Amino acid sequence: MDTTTLRAAFRRFAAALFLLLFAAAAAAGDKLFLWEVRGQANSVFLLGTVHFWKAEDYPLPAPIEEAFSRARVLAVELDPTLPQARELILRHALYGPGDGLDRHLPAALLADAKQAAAGFGLDERFVLQSKPWLLSTVLVAAAAARFGYSAEAGMDARLVARARRDGKRIVELESAELQVALFESLSPQEQSLFVRQAVDLLRENGAARLFDRFAAAWRQGDTEGLEALERLGLQNEPLADGFLQRTVVDRNRAMAEKIAQLLESGEPALVAVGAAHLVGKGSVVELLGARGYSVRQVER
Repeated sequence: MDTTTLRAAFRRFAAALFLLLFAAAAAAGDKLFLWEVRGQANSVFLLGTVHFWKAEDYPLPAPIEEAFSRARVLAVELDPTLPQARELILRHALYGPGDGLDRHLPAALLADAKQAAAGFGLDERFVLQSKPWLLSTVLVAAAAARFGYSAEAGMDARLVARARRDGKRIVELESAELQVALFESLSPQEQSLFVRQAVDLLRENGAARLFDRFAAAWRQGDTEGLEALERLGLQNEPLADGFLQRTVVDRNRAMAEKIAQLLESGEPALVAVGAAHLVGKGSVVELLGARGYSVRQVER
């Protein structure tokens, strides 16, 4: 596979790089994965999104559509449609000359990854040039597409496109540089864990079941269920707590700070972030509550 073809193959999955970081979402079928956060002078709605979704599952429930319509600002983790962000990812996601994935993964895990990639028609040379965080993302994106889910139909991507069409202001809570730095800072063991999670997910059509479980938990407003799904495959994994702390919880603090700024600005806003950031200890929901804001999960 030459460089041009390699870059083309990468671009097919580029949006997923911004959108993957662990979709996550209590048994409460009458609730939505939507919160109203009230301050003294303003309120914003906080939506937990699923990054891989089905095009036929739109429109979203009416209270979510209403929150979007009322908002003048849409805040997202990252705008997945910006070409400069994709190019930044591309520059960092592939190994340079003289380096390759075979130098960074245990041999047995590399063999499993090659086998999984071959099942989706991915060239072995693409696998060897991909860094672990790229390969794991591409594998999950390919699996999602096979079962009818896609990043293009993901809630974040759809909301950004609608906000741009409707003339709403779009605010990014993070940056492509921050996300690249996060991926690049993972230890070799954490990088291997990233790939192992993806490979294990693809065994015996496990991906299909998992995507469907994510979707069902999201529809039910099931925060505990999606928190459990977030940790799937990490049971008895010594690196799990540190891995999730760095990739999810640490980012929540910065997100909560920017959401607090939106609350103080007085502008009606819808904040849409991956649902993993809204569940469990140290979640954005918990952090905003600790700041003294009133946080209420919205019912149907």
